[in-house]
Amino acid sequence: MIPELIYKIIYLVFYVGAAIIKSPYAHKAKKMKIKFSRGNVKEYSLAAIMGILLMLPPLIYIFSSWINRFNLIFPDWLRIIGTIGFIGAIVFYGWTHITLKTNWFPVLEIKEKQQLITSGPYKRIRHPMYTSTLFWAVFQGLVLPNSLIIIAGMLGFIIFYSGRVGDEEKLMLKQFGKKYQDYMKKTGRIFPKLKK
Repeated sequence: MIPELIYKIIYLVFYVGAAIIKSPYAHKAKKMKIKFSRGNVKEYSLAAIMGILLMLPPLIYIFSSWINRFNLIFPDWLRIIGTIGFIGAIVFYGWTHITLKTNWFPVLEIKEKQQLITSGPYKRIRHPMYTSTLFWAVFQGLVLPNSLIIIAGMLGFIIFYSGRVGDEEKLMLKQFGKKYQDYMKKTGRIFPKLKK
């Protein structure tokens, strides 16, 4: 049986890794001139809800016993699958940031030198960062088996995705027009489009 501490350490290492990957791109993006921004109350509220529901319960689980009454008993094989899936989600998350470079922003914005990225994970999926976040939410609940972590993570993803993806696509259509329309025909939103 793998000690609980090992799962907690693995989770924290990759959690911190995700922040390190994103940090330089977020820093550079802040310096770019904004052409259009949807940084309104809705945007910031969605980001806050997502952050709180996806990230706070795992940290409470790791550093306290406050939510232990919601713990589940999973066999090691399931937790190992969850750990591999979680690591995969973080690696995929990193790949999206590396591919986007400075074309990523925490709120819906168009910068003056904005580019439409269609390479890497964006070749077949329009919003692979949402894909990585969905997998993050699913697999973290297997690494840290707690029903509150599972429910809160999935709820955070659903609220964020449903509240934002439509606005994001409207903004991209406004900026890139037919180029984005053509891109939409070839790609799926968060999973690759099935070929007919």
